[in-house]
Amino acid sequence: TTRATESAPWGTPVNLGSKVNSPAIDSATWISPDGLMLLLFSDRPGGFGSIDTWMTTRPSKGSAWGPPRNMGPSINTSYSAWITAISPDGQRIAYAVRVPRDLRREDDGPEWTELHVASLEGVSRPFVTGRVSVSRIAWTPDGREIAFLAKRDGEKTVGLHLIPADGGEARRLLHHETDIKEYAFSPDGRRFAFLAEESVAEQKKKREEKGFRQEIYEEEWGSV
Repeated sequence: TTRATESAPWGTPVNLGSKVNSPAIDSATWISPDGLMLLLFSDRPGGFGSIDTWMTTRPSKGSAWGPPRNMGPSINTSYSAWITAISPDGQRIAYAVRVPRDLRREDDGPEWTELHVASLEGVSRPFVTGRVSVSRIAWTPDGREIAFLAKRDGEKTVGLHLIPADGGEARRLLHHETDIKEYAFSPDGRRFAFLAEESVAEQKKKREEKGFRQEIYEEEWGSV
C-alpha cells in the first residue's frame, strides 16, 4: 500500500506477486528507509532453520521486487532470529536472536534474547549476549547508536539502553521505577517518548507474584 504524503491515508493494498510471496508462511516484513529493500520471515524451501530471514530488492520505488534470497547461515541458524530494525542508511540490520537456556547450569525460564547486527552480505556480529533479554530494538535517527529495552546488571526494572553502532559497551539511557514497554525518538534524535507500566503497591505486587490476581467488586442490591 502507498500514500501521497505522510499525513495522507493509506491506499488499497496490492499483492506483491509470486516473486515475493510463496505457498509457505511469509510474515513480518521490514522495508528500508529508501524503500528499495524488503526483509521478511519465511519457512519456504532453501532455508537453514525453521523460519529464516530473506531479502528482496528493487532498483526504484516504481519497479517490481526481485526474487527473495536467503540471508545465509550467519543470520539463519538453528536458533530463532527475528529482524527488528534496518539502519537509516540501509546498510546494516539489527536483530534479536532467541537462545534457549542451558537447564544444566541455569534455572528454568523463558529463552534469552540477544542483540546481533549484520551487514547486507549476511556477516553477523553479536552485540549484547549472555543472560539478557533485549526487546524493542531500534536505530537512533542519526544511525550512530542502537537502542533496546532490557533489564541488565542487576537492574530491578526494564530500562532503555544504547550501544554504539560499531559495537562496544552499552549504556543505560533511562531507568524508570517500573518496566518501560515502548519508546520512540523524535526525528532529530534529541528527545524521546516512552510508555511504562503503571506503578503497583508493594503489597499487591507480592500477592500477584504468588498468583493472587483477582479483582473484587462490591455492589449494593436494592429491592425492586
